Amino acid sequence: MPDWETPIDPRSLASDLAVSIPQLAVADTDSAWTRAVKARLAELGKNKLKLLVSPDPLIFQGEYLLDFIWQKPAPCADLLLACESEWGDCGSVCEDFEKLMHVKAPLKLMIFCAGDHEKDFSKIRKGIESKYMAEFTQHLEGEKYILLEFTAQPQGVHGYEFIVPPTRGRLDAVRFHEFPLSSSQAL
Repeated sequence: MPDWETPIDPRSLASDLAVSIPQLAVADTDSAWTRAVKARLAELGKNKLKLLVSPDPLIFQGEYLLDFIWQKPAPCADLLLACESEWGDCGSVCEDFEKLMHVKAPLKLMIFCAGDHEKDFSKIRKGIESKYMAEFTQHLEGEKYILLEFTAQPQGVHGYEFIVPPTRGRLDAVRFHEFPLSSSQAL
């Protein structure tokens, strides 16, 4: 088992984001939703967990490889959270997800929108599980992957989790499992 721990309970984080992102998105546009993701993750990372965040507009720090990260201060500089968000089609979501596999961090978060939950999520899930995760040969034990899906039809939010089992390298099977999101979760 790696000696890393996630800085926050992944399911609690997903529940918090499920509630806070729609509240912070001031318009129903992709850019407004992306700003909401970054604003809430920055608030949690900097203010609650006392971590460095990127991007950080207060110190003019731009993105660092991914849409958003939480990082320990130097000299350690470990990444604790790697996050990608994508509001496009299935192919775009899967391509952005691929970036998460290449980064060493104990918590990897993919936030996306599926227009139609039944139709779109099954394609996204199949792409992530079979095309990306099952073919990847550099998995590390204990990595926690969270998918946070916002849906238009029916309107809602779904959380899914996969934890890499005690192994390294290629995985025999990958299956994300849905978990309940608490509507009153506050971190």
